Amino acid sequence: MKKSKSWTLIIVLLIFVWPVGLFFLIRKLRDDKTAVFEKSSTLKYISFALMGFGVISIFMTLTGQMTQTVDGVKTVVTGSDMLFYIVVSLLFIAGGLLLFKKCLSIEEERKRYRDYISLIVNSNIISIPQISSARAVSSTQVAHDLQVMIDKGYFQNAYIDKTKQCIVLGTYENVSTGQELNHASHMAVCPGCGAHNIVIGDGSQCEYCGTILH
Repeated sequence: MKKSKSWTLIIVLLIFVWPVGLFFLIRKLRDDKTAVFEKSSTLKYISFALMGFGVISIFMTLTGQMTQTVDGVKTVVTGSDMLFYIVVSLLFIAGGLLLFKKCLSIEEERKRYRDYISLIVNSNIISIPQISSARAVSSTQVAHDLQVMIDKGYFQNAYIDKTKQCIVLGTYENVSTGQELNHASHMAVCPGCGAHNIVIGDGSQCEYCGTILH
């Protein structure tokens, strides 16, 4: 899989060239399963900053406080030039709104994925009807969501058994059966997705979302 752009680059692009930054953000959320559990609060602050900049810019333009430098001479923006500044300001506001909407989508997706991982990995519930009942959504929606998670790599070597109406995990028993841990390993709760993981040594990754465990 192609390596996604770093968060630092994406955040810089969102601040200075938000359409490009938003494009790479969407790519990262699609390609990097860990991304759903990271940086949403920072992105939300950036969305507020973009909207705030746009609102202030429009206010300054309409009240005669916006200036521009032409041939070394600073002048107040007036007439048709005001339209350009207003359009640019509206684009910043639109970018902020789009980013804020994306942040809400990330938070909803993160909560949904954490719920599924908690039920399946931590509570050993693999029956789709039981998961459906626990989350108060249809079995069809549960099956669809789980397939998306499988496709994104949250559940390795997993598949949906349509006959038995359950999810089958290739690594499920290794984590959930309470196997005895040796002196070099310990059980850790992932700070990202909340899954229980057996950690051997330092710097292990969560088996489900890829977050670094300690």
